[in-house]
Amino acid sequence: NLKQGIILWILYLAAIIALAAEYYLIFVARIPELVEARYAVYLFTALVLISLTWSFVLLSRYNNSVGRIIINSYCIGFTHFFRTIMMALLMMSPMALILIYPAATPIILIIGIALPGYLQTFFFIKVFEDLERHQTTDENAQA
Repeated sequence: NLKQGIILWILYLAAIIALAAEYYLIFVARIPELVEARYAVYLFTALVLISLTWSFVLLSRYNNSVGRIIINSYCIGFTHFFRTIMMALLMMSPMALILIYPAATPIILIIGIALPGYLQTFFFIKVFEDLERHQTTDENAQA
């Protein structure tokens, strides 16, 4: 799974760099042609967050190809949309706290990186319990 994880991180790093460049061009450079495309950038940001939220959990839990992991992350992300939003907010909370209150950066770096990940596990457990319960029910029905 390390090889797949590295490939996923490279893909997400490229997407995040592209998003950062787009946000810079839209909000800092204020290029008029790109300001009109900001909604497309917002949509792309949401899609990257949905996929990023679920893909590494799926990678650790199941043995699939990288493409299948990304497709499944979108399927789970849209199926459990409220949980996905909550987990994305948890994932972004340390950066938001650093931007709002810069003096708390050392504490946030110590506690704030691991705590959102720990809190997200409660959402993951519930989703995977439901998925595996449905999978065993389907297998029993086929037998």
